[in-house]
Amino acid sequence: MLAEQEVFVAFFMAKPRTENIDQPVLALSGVSVQFLNHGKALHVVRDMGFRIDRGSRTVILGETGCGKSVMAMALFRLLPANAIVSGNVFLNGDTDVFSLTHGELREMRGGEMVLVPQNPMSHLNPVFSVGFHIKETLRRVNGLPKKRMGERSLELLEQVGFAEPPVVAALYPHQLSGGMAQRVMLAMSMAGLPSLVVADEPTRGLDAQSRDHYLALSRELYRDCAFLMITHDLAAARTCERVIIMYAGRIVEEGPVEKVLGQPGHPYTRGLIAAHPDNGFTTIPGMPPELTDEEHGCAFEPRCTGSSRSCCDPPPMKYLSGRHRVRCCHA
Repeated sequence: MLAEQEVFVAFFMAKPRTENIDQPVLALSGVSVQFLNHGKALHVVRDMGFRIDRGSRTVILGETGCGKSVMAMALFRLLPANAIVSGNVFLNGDTDVFSLTHGELREMRGGEMVLVPQNPMSHLNPVFSVGFHIKETLRRVNGLPKKRMGERSLELLEQVGFAEPPVVAALYPHQLSGGMAQRVMLAMSMAGLPSLVVADEPTRGLDAQSRDHYLALSRELYRDCAFLMITHDLAAARTCERVIIMYAGRIVEEGPVEKVLGQPGHPYTRGLIAAHPDNGFTTIPGMPPELTDEEHGCAFEPRCTGSSRSCCDPPPMKYLSGRHRVRCCHA
């Protein structure tokens, strides 16, 4: 098998999950990521901590470059060799992903954790048909008989909304539209029963109709999983229950979607919402900090119109109400 296909299968294998209803499916504590580049450390993710329960949908929202996708790749330990990762990632309460051996990690990726990566076209091997991709995933998951693999692959294609599964199964990646490719990814990710599904920019490049179709399907198919979506799409974010706002590698706001997007407590969150085309496309002045910069006070302070002298001190996370928390001196 080609090396690209091995990577592809590592992303999408999914064996039956281990139930532990008393623990969150995913819990992060103090996760940080640095990249060494010509002797300098680039601080991409800083002290991330959050949890996701079974059957819930959480979204990480932020502008390009804030560290969302790097954080997702860190969860699966798929970062390049020059990455320095620290902290803890617990799956189903008792498995520290960062402490696993390479063999244990491959089993975990292929068992309880599923990553749906960006740009589905780049993760579908162009020389193999859609049917082959799904059948190969099924073979690696549970060793189904050859005849049953074919039947199950058609069932999965029908489950994700294809009216003519045999026709789609015979297609090659270059014959798929963006929306079709995303649905093929959905079918592959549901070859087993994962505990955690992480979807990185799943609606990127889709028109509104394809985006809405994908989001509706994902809500149905992943209803028993812990689902984490990474995006900059506000419309997609509103389909989740909880939202995490990232800026310069840190969580600056977290809480219920209706609270955070309806009554944002952090000035960056307000700027992010105002910058959406539906809200006037008002840009946030200034630029994010350099990744090589050490933190001195609030990272957003140089761009904030409401800053004061107290912003020179590192702001703590404050709880506004319930599980709504904000990293701002003036919250």
